[in-house]
Amino acid sequence: MYQFISSSFLGRKKVEEDKGKIEELISNISHQTKTPITTIKLYSGLLAECDLEEKEKHLVNQIVDQNDRMAFLIENLVKMSRLENGIVAVHPQMQDIALLMESLEGSYGNRIGKKIIFDPGYKEAGSVEAFYDLKWTVEAISNIIENALKYTDENGVIQISLKPYSSFTAVLVQDNGIGIAEEEQAAIFRRFYRSERVNGMKGIGLGLYLAREIIARQGGYISLKSEPGKGSLFQVFPAEKQ
Repeated sequence: MYQFISSSFLGRKKVEEDKGKIEELISNISHQTKTPITTIKLYSGLLAECDLEEKEKHLVNQIVDQNDRMAFLIENLVKMSRLENGIVAVHPQMQDIALLMESLEGSYGNRIGKKIIFDPGYKEAGSVEAFYDLKWTVEAISNIIENALKYTDENGVIQISLKPYSSFTAVLVQDNGIGIAEEEQAAIFRRFYRSERVNGMKGIGLGLYLAREIIARQGGYISLKSEPGKGSLFQVFPAEKQ
């Protein structure tokens, strides 16, 4: 019995030590890349203000775009690594789902009425509780909204609403963008997956993966209905009970 307890204790201690090493490595990578990325952004911004020829302006814009892409990639890799290794944990609790909608509406307030429409019905539906971490669930659904923005043209519309079911209340993100083929609908939630149809567009294939991981770690799930040329409907189901 003593050997078993001792072995279990040492095992847990090693896991904690390994987590600490991983966190230190992630923090070092994040810190060491932040300075050069910021420096490149500063100097490319200064270059853009100079009197340049069209070809030179194009090259500077390429530097800016690729630097922004690198910053976005590193930020999401850090989030992914911390989440997967349990360094950052979600802390869901029972709370009104209207808080989630209010936070999302606050985040996208400057775009409301143009391309993003929030159904005001959630303000009149009364208290509906769900089991979720507000900060991380906002992050997950924001990733879905950003994905919809990316693949919906300027005249398109993205609608965010609540839909009650018998056991769940879902947050719906519906767009009339390019849509997703049935054979790719499971694949889009994989890490770094990029459809051949969108290879020429910005993106790294982590947003939907992170969204699914965040929701799954709280006991919820995400469903998808989509058809090429007709748009997509993502339904996010937070857990109803602890």
